[in-house]
Amino acid sequence: MKTGFPGRGRSGFVLAAILLAGTVLVTVSVAFAWFARLQLTGVLGERQDLQSRSLAFVGAYYAARGLVMDKNGYDSHEEPWFQPLAFPLQGVQVVFHLQPQDHKIPLNNLFLPDGETFRTELNRAWQKLWRDLEKEDLTSKVLDFLDPDATPRLSGREGPGNLDRPLGDLSELLLCPGISPEILEQLKTYCTLWGGRTINVNTVTPEVYGLLDEDLTEEAGKEFEKWRRDHPLKSLGDLENFSGFPDSVLPRLMGLLGVESTFFRLEIQLTWNNQWISRYEAVLRKDGERVELVFWRDLYE
Repeated sequence: MKTGFPGRGRSGFVLAAILLAGTVLVTVSVAFAWFARLQLTGVLGERQDLQSRSLAFVGAYYAARGLVMDKNGYDSHEEPWFQPLAFPLQGVQVVFHLQPQDHKIPLNNLFLPDGETFRTELNRAWQKLWRDLEKEDLTSKVLDFLDPDATPRLSGREGPGNLDRPLGDLSELLLCPGISPEILEQLKTYCTLWGGRTINVNTVTPEVYGLLDEDLTEEAGKEFEKWRRDHPLKSLGDLENFSGFPDSVLPRLMGLLGVESTFFRLEIQLTWNNQWISRYEAVLRKDGERVELVFWRDLYE
């Protein structure tokens, strides 16, 4: 005699299978919905990033046009044009900050047009730089590292490891024997890639001011920085109005100093709905009526 319910085992198995299949379908559906949401978020993020970059490029274009229109003969941080400018648009606020450069020793403009002859007007500052860093043995070695010829300078060094071209980034100096990460950080205070034929006295940093001549100091440079906020220099003759600048110095620096900049740094920040922020940095080069974009990068928080 058989006992139990013959159909119950089969129906229980079917019910369990249905529940399992339902669980799998729900899991797959949730996973698909999550995946779709991630994909949509990614697409929207890419779209917003593209919009941000497009707005930033438009801003760089109009900054370049503004530089062409600026014909007052000098470039100073105190000019209204070089203050942060905010433009509220629908759903986004855009802030542009254009700043004149040519404020440090230009590592990519150390030589005459032949690319090999060191500019004599930079000699005092270059010698003093390495003396202050207590690395006088690198004075000529760095020049040989950058110039394209194969003839070593006095106390210099030529070899297959030399770059023999302009720098693409300051960090490339680490390839030069004797340049350590610590020295590179110090050099960032005094040197830049983006510099023209002259150093703009309206933007020069106190540290570089102290390098320009034996009769100038960094402390005097700090006083000069404060003074020029109320007295932007429109010509080199205006240096006579600053008591901390000896009269004997200007003739020695006439070939090195100026009141205009060739390079300009542009910072662009976009804030979307007071939440998402994107930032960009550009470098513009002005040559008479022509302004070109020479550097661009995205800045990430």
